[in-house]
This record gives sequence, C-alpha cells and structure tokens, in this order.
Amino acid sequence: SQGSTASDEGLVVVLFPPTVVGRSGNLSLLPGQTATFSILATAKPPPTYQWRKNGVDITRATGDTLIIGSASWQDAGTYTCLVSNVAGEVEWEEAALGVLDEVESAPV
Repeated sequence: SQGSTASDEGLVVVLFPPTVVGRSGNLSLLPGQTATFSILATAKPPPTYQWRKNGVDITRATGDTLIIGSASWQDAGTYTCLVSNVAGEVEWEEAALGVLDEVESAPV
C-alpha cells in the first residue's frame, strides 16, 4: 500500500584468511647443494608470501617456494614464511637449514 522502491544490486564478498595446508621441514645438506623450502596455503583472495631468515625478510623472496642455490654455511639458519591477505596472516612454523662441513659429511 505504501509503494515500492528499487535498489541497486548488492555484492557479497567472502574472505578467508590464509591457512597453511602443507609445508617442507628441516634440511641438512652439503655445501654447494640446493635447498628448497615450499609452502602450500589456501586463502581468498589468494595470499602473498614473504620468506624470512632468522626473523629478517629476504629480499625478493615472495613466492610459495624459496630456493637457495649452491648453499654455503652462511645460508644456515632458521627460515619462516609469512602468508597473508586482506583477511589475515599466518606465519609458517620454523624450519632449520643446516649446511654440513666436509668433516661432518665424511663416511665413518
């Protein structure tokens, strides 16, 4: 009896914060070998990644995989990955990278 009014259509956007569903663990390798850390996360919108070594951001390490080619003792340390989007963030648990010296790697 009062009449009707048309309104614009609405859009509902559902956001999901990142959830880590898979990851690599600790690594020990010989000098010169390649270390690969990877993480699998789900989120909406898709997440961004920031890898860290000993709590410090690694420049240009912003993908779901971190590759350290020709590892040396200077690469040894603790690695984490911050996964985030507009709905939240989660930091991947620590993984250690150990680089053995030639004495440690010799057969006994």
